[in-house]
Amino acid sequence: VINNGPIYITARAESNGTAYIGGVFGNLTKSTDVKNLKNTEKGVITVNALPETYYLGGVIGRGDVKATFDNCDNSAALNITATEKTRVAHVRVGGIMGFNDAASTFKNCDNTGDITLNTYSGIASDTGGHSYVHGITSANDGNSNITLTSNSNIGDITSSLTCNKKFFSNIFNL
Repeated sequence: VINNGPIYITARAESNGTAYIGGVFGNLTKSTDVKNLKNTEKGVITVNALPETYYLGGVIGRGDVKATFDNCDNSAALNITATEKTRVAHVRVGGIMGFNDAASTFKNCDNTGDITLNTYSGIASDTGGHSYVHGITSANDGNSNITLTSNSNIGDITSSLTCNKKFFSNIFNL
C-alpha cells in the first residue's frame, strides 16, 4: 500500500480528545504482519491543532496489537503546529509509528522524512505533558517487548515543544 497524497488536519483543540493520524493507517487494531507500506514524500502530514493526546506516524498512528512491520517506509515530512494552548499535550510521534502498544517487530523500516513540532508557547508546561518523538517508533507500552532489526532514520527531528518531559531519539526510546 502506498500513500502519494498529502494529509492536512486543522481542528480546534478539545479537552480529552485523542487523534490517531497515519500516512496509511490511523489506528491498527488487528494482529497481523504488515509489509511494504509506504508514505512517499508527497504524503506530507500537516496538523494545525493538538487534541489532548495524539499519535502521529508517517505510516501508522498507533498500533494496539502484536504485529510484525517489514519494509515499511516514510519519506514524507511530518509537520505539527499547535495554534492554541491545550489542557494537556501527550505527544507520540514516530517516522514509522507514533505509538506501539503491543509486543511488535520492526524490520527493514526506514524513515527519511523530517519531523517538526512547532507549538503554542507554554503548551503542557504546567500540566504534566510528555512528548515522545522518534525516527522509527515512539513510546512503547512498558509491558511490551519490541524487536528492532535493520531499521534506519535519517530524517531530522526538531521541536519548539515545551513540556515536563521530552524523549527524542533517532530510532526509539528505551
